[in-house]
Amino acid sequence: MVLRVLNTLLEGLMIFRVLLAILLIQILTLLGCASGTARQVSPGITVANEKMVANCAFKSDVFSSSPFYGLFSGPAINSARQAAFDSAKSLGATHFVIEKIQASRDGTVANGKAYLCPN
Repeated sequence: MVLRVLNTLLEGLMIFRVLLAILLIQILTLLGCASGTARQVSPGITVANEKMVANCAFKSDVFSSSPFYGLFSGPAINSARQAAFDSAKSLGATHFVIEKIQASRDGTVANGKAYLCPN
């Protein structure tokens, strides 16, 4: 009788753990989808390449980062990228050349160069 009760409790606990794991996976998936949408480039900033900024004034190197990676690398890349654009804009830049966007175990980084170009 006692063994039957213990067996029933253990089965219930296993079902609870499986349901909890499924719920957590669904929540993380929804969070990743909801926060994974990229914002637009900051108004007034143009993403450029080296040829496009050949006749522009160099303002500064820009470094931005996010501590997240792995499952959260998509939103982290978007966040670091947006922070780089915002930093370039705050420097008075009109153009931004992306040099590196990378997610690793150390976090996510977005680096580039900010330029002020004539209209």
